[in-house]
Amino acid sequence: MRIRKSSILAFFLVFCFISYSIWAFSRAKEETEKGLREIPPIEDEISALNKKIAQLEAEARGNVKILSSIKDKLDVLVDVERTNNGENAFLSEIQSQLKSPFEQILAPEKQSNGQCAATVGYRGSGSTYHVDKFYEEWDFVDRDGGVWKQGWEIKSSDQEWRDTKLQIILMPHSHNDPGWVKTLDTYYTGQTRTILKVIVDALSKNPLRKFIWAETVFLNMWFDDQTVTQDYKTRFTSLLKAGQIEIVTGGWVMTEEAPSHYFAMSDQLIEGHQWLKKHFDYHPKNGYNCDTFGASPTTAYLNHLAGIDHMLIQRTHYVVKKNFAEKNILEFNWRQSFDNSGADETFTHMMPFYSYDVPHTCGPDPSVCCQFDFRRLRKVSPPVTCPWRKEPIEITKTNVAERARILLDQYRKKSKLYAKGTKSNTRVVLTLLGDDFRYDSDAEAEAQFTNYEKLFEYINNNPQMNAEAKFGTLADYFELVDKARPISENPSITGDFFSYADRTTNYWTGFFNSRPFLKWFDRRLEHLMQAADTMLSVGLLSGKIGQSIAEEIYKKIRAGRREVDLFQHHDAITGTEKDFVHRDYADHLLNGYKNLKEAFSQTLSSINEENVVAVMLEENLSERGKLPVAKTVEIGANCAYLDVYNSLLHKTEDLVRVKVDSSKISASYLDGTKPVSQLNPFWDIVKNDQFEGRVSDNSKFELLLVVAVDGLSTKRVKLCPSASSEVPLAKISLGGSADGQNIESN
Repeated sequence: MRIRKSSILAFFLVFCFISYSIWAFSRAKEETEKGLREIPPIEDEISALNKKIAQLEAEARGNVKILSSIKDKLDVLVDVERTNNGENAFLSEIQSQLKSPFEQILAPEKQSNGQCAATVGYRGSGSTYHVDKFYEEWDFVDRDGGVWKQGWEIKSSDQEWRDTKLQIILMPHSHNDPGWVKTLDTYYTGQTRTILKVIVDALSKNPLRKFIWAETVFLNMWFDDQTVTQDYKTRFTSLLKAGQIEIVTGGWVMTEEAPSHYFAMSDQLIEGHQWLKKHFDYHPKNGYNCDTFGASPTTAYLNHLAGIDHMLIQRTHYVVKKNFAEKNILEFNWRQSFDNSGADETFTHMMPFYSYDVPHTCGPDPSVCCQFDFRRLRKVSPPVTCPWRKEPIEITKTNVAERARILLDQYRKKSKLYAKGTKSNTRVVLTLLGDDFRYDSDAEAEAQFTNYEKLFEYINNNPQMNAEAKFGTLADYFELVDKARPISENPSITGDFFSYADRTTNYWTGFFNSRPFLKWFDRRLEHLMQAADTMLSVGLLSGKIGQSIAEEIYKKIRAGRREVDLFQHHDAITGTEKDFVHRDYADHLLNGYKNLKEAFSQTLSSINEENVVAVMLEENLSERGKLPVAKTVEIGANCAYLDVYNSLLHKTEDLVRVKVDSSKISASYLDGTKPVSQLNPFWDIVKNDQFEGRVSDNSKFELLLVVAVDGLSTKRVKLCPSASSEVPLAKISLGGSADGQNIESN
């Protein structure tokens, strides 16, 4: 169970920012309209427009600075402590930290200048480079660079390496998407379950073999799978403890960074880290985002708050990669726009080439690198070929010297794109060995590991090569980097890496708003999840909910949370998946909605100490892809009660819409006072052969209530039948009437 104080505070801060933005824009618009009326010549009008546009842009930049200054650190979370039997022993942990309910739940006070108390003055980042400045300077033209299509010809000779040692880390990996061209379950049963077994068997044969894993959702499925023997699970844990396996980032999924909200991004990270803590007592220290479509500093910041020290990113614009490589700044300290001291920056490694597969990671020439992807050997099935028609050759005693020199040449050329060591005369290079859903057979694993073991043995035992090569993880690589060059000596960079293009003018921007319904539904579930979570916390702290009921409710919240977390995957919320996979994600979200709705209703009923089931007004969302239908509150002989919950820390006033079946109604609080209210006609959408449009349903009405609720509290409104309507009826003006004829909605 987690109390997200800062998450709740974030809603308040964002509200302040939006209010200020609306006010600033309205003021600028009024001044623009006034200025236009006073300047009759067309040249002057254009000049005035340009000035006002510049003014709007300046104010927009100011708003961004204000938003950037909001440091919504999400580190005020109560960790879930687990008992030996796996249940959630969170009651004692939460209650031990608070002497009384709400003691530490304080709303931010308004400052005398009217600003939000949590905002700080914008100081600027003070970083070495700013990405937006680069974007203004670069021409973003795709020029043919030769074998490295998006770069240039890199030259290397044995002479320049006589006094410079090259340290090589080869990182085996298998990128497992929890949904893309197949569904989550199909991927797991068809490939991922086997991949994890193959990894355990392969690494158990040699302690020098290493591997990284990213997706915690698959680990959860594997450890819950009764068909996987306990021996495999025990050996996986041992390999993790020994450092042969590293879990990178450790989120529930590899979250997308553009359409995902930071609330969901942090939630999936927390869910994954809690799972790893429970099962392995393990905490990831390195982040790995090899397949997200662009890169955001928000991810770096959340990783930093989660205790992740370094991270790797891959999908950034090819022009960014080329220019960063020219400056030797592909490794940098990623700094936030509000951080002028570097306290919140994250050391980041940007991969320089097109992809994270073997052909595009060993060096600049993919036709050469592909020859060292031994999954493509003919004896390994199903067959995979090299597009450059230069197939891999199995390493033998007779060809190992030649093949090692060819491979080392690529390693050397790639290493020259990164800054040289300053502590010692060394260069360190990271290269990857894997691709999507690799290592799904013992034959592939043995082909990869045994052939590279022969190559590494030759390189390491020949001093004239002046190189050391080994299998490693991100932890191994960053350790070597820090020894060669202190991380603090690397430049700091502020900004994001959107929009992403992988080649020519192929910009990955359509996913910002594709498949909009599930993007909306995801936000709806995040809101419901936060409301259910905070209300359960209030019930626990007030003592109105006991441990057994709380654990039952929490299991439903967790089930809903994991469905929302799954949807943050970079092929889910983006909409880049196949249509049938998209429908499967919709079913997962619908299942999450049902669990969260039940948890919220059960919590509210428990807090109110009533033997009734609370019903949410947005009801009947039971079909994939259908908008929720508002539940009709029947005003019969008895009164109906409406509970309005505020999940924020501070008091807020909002408009509540309720669908009712009668206009003869009264609305009041329990103390007898009445909220501001109004009755509107209820419009139904009609579509048939004769008519398409909205018509008024005379048996239904929309009741509008202006309700003010204290922070983390509920307020009850009593709706009772009345001999005549005590709620004012809306007046509707017909658009076709010249004099604006008014009609009461009764």
